[in-house]
Amino acid sequence: MRGAEKLNDVYSIPDIPKRIENLRIKHAQIQSSLQHYEQKVANQTRELERMNKGDGWNGDEDFDDEEERAPGTEPGEEIEITDDDLRREEDEIRELERRKKELEDRVSGMERDLGGLLR
Repeated sequence: MRGAEKLNDVYSIPDIPKRIENLRIKHAQIQSSLQHYEQKVANQTRELERMNKGDGWNGDEDFDDEEERAPGTEPGEEIEITDDDLRREEDEIRELERRKKELEDRVSGMERDLGGLLR
């Protein structure tokens, strides 16, 4: 984007600074969303691996503060995990992975757009 700005300083084209700024804003938003969802997928993957290993996962280990605890759960409360719960979690993971792919595609598109501006 800096290169496009320098080029626009030499060969001024109306609306280019505005478009570059919009691209920067979109890029920052996508980057932030992507990091959030990547972290969420990583956390859920770790939890799922612990559950599959059967190493005594009880659901309380990853919750450091009350805000992160699932609604309606208290320390020491027995939680029964059903097949439906697992399917919902898997669906949520698939949805997050789909959104991640969409965001990656959008970032790639923005990079292509920027490459076109630089030419």
